[in-house]
Amino acid sequence: MNPFVTSPKRTPRETFDVAVVGAGIIGATIAVSLARTGLDVIVIDANGTPGFGSTSSSAGIVRVHAFDVESSAMAAESIAAWTDWREFTSTPADEAVAEFVRCGTFVFDDGTESLERLADTMTRARVDYDEVDGNGLARALPWADTRRFGPPAAIEDSAFWREPTERIERALHTPTSGYVSDPALAAQNLAALARRLGVRFELGRRVTGFAEQSGVTRIELHDGGHLDAAAVVNAAGPHSRTINALAGVGGDFTVGLSAHRQELHLVHLPETVSMSRDGAHIVDGDLGINFRPDGDDAVLVGGNGSPVDGVEVLDDVDSLDPSPSREAWYRHSVRTARRIPGSRISVAPSGIAGLYDVTDDWLPIYDRTDRDGFYVAVGTSGNQFKTAPVVGDLMTAIVRAGLDGHDTDATPLTHTLPLSGATISSSAFSRRRTPLLGGSRG
Repeated sequence: MNPFVTSPKRTPRETFDVAVVGAGIIGATIAVSLARTGLDVIVIDANGTPGFGSTSSSAGIVRVHAFDVESSAMAAESIAAWTDWREFTSTPADEAVAEFVRCGTFVFDDGTESLERLADTMTRARVDYDEVDGNGLARALPWADTRRFGPPAAIEDSAFWREPTERIERALHTPTSGYVSDPALAAQNLAALARRLGVRFELGRRVTGFAEQSGVTRIELHDGGHLDAAAVVNAAGPHSRTINALAGVGGDFTVGLSAHRQELHLVHLPETVSMSRDGAHIVDGDLGINFRPDGDDAVLVGGNGSPVDGVEVLDDVDSLDPSPSREAWYRHSVRTARRIPGSRISVAPSGIAGLYDVTDDWLPIYDRTDRDGFYVAVGTSGNQFKTAPVVGDLMTAIVRAGLDGHDTDATPLTHTLPLSGATISSSAFSRRRTPLLGGSRG
């Protein structure tokens, strides 16, 4: 029996302090933080189990490099929680818990100014990193061909197959970074903690509308039921645009939202390569891929947004085909084989496709909206899994400020991270911000 399913499905009229729409990693962490401040919280999700939306199609990367200071500082703050996830989520010893694998990240020089920007950002965020030269890179990654193949080209282009004459001579290394092999389980661990804190879950129920009712928001559900809440947080991932439209918000956003179809593929490596011994998370802008270890003899590979690959945007988020395409699988596999000679390309695609909730600048929006009592934690897919342990507290501060009558548009909040002491201004993730130019999800 699924412990999160609440019966009966058709609930009587009830009023909550906060309703969170979305039970992925972000919705779950927000629910935990809200409940810890004494608020009565309910989580609603159309899926039948927490973490089964875009969270389940995430690579689970926990990286501390970013193009903005706030995300870098928040990711570094989150490392302690990921390192002891069982303690952070208070998961009992007899229950499964997500595991964080610390493998470090290498960001390759891609011929642009990305490394300079990342180094500057991490310096300002007080995040530790090392600069590695070509010889150091070859020693750290003995299985890699560190020649410079880029810039990224389509594999049908003869430029992709030319023999390189130079090697990559510079990279950034962040030793604390890593990955979580089961992102959905991480969300479920948080959801279980939320449930123990008194949060109620309504799963398998789809939101169909919002209405004002006696000073609270009535949330209408597809089965004819409804719930009332003083505040609503939209953390619905790829469905967040639909939820915003139902609530009549988004007209004053200066940052756009869209749903991107993304694929991750499993590529098996030569028998001589041991990822458990020598593996790392690689951001390879030179070839247009990112990958991280998956067990001892494989890597999980995705694109990093290279313009040559294009973008697949879905207007109808329910039309997603979760099967990997042969085109993307072959592209990622062949690029991986260039970087890791001897990689074994399977006869059929192996991987998964998912939908990412993406903003114009690949930074999230954590903010109020122009509808009283309606808040958003959106644009998080594919880039904010890493910061999930601290996002809940930031969003809780924003929601509680609104409930107390504070206008965060006029006076943004300053949120202090407890371990590092770094301060985060809510304006960095404002719906009305000027989009950050030149960033990427890598």
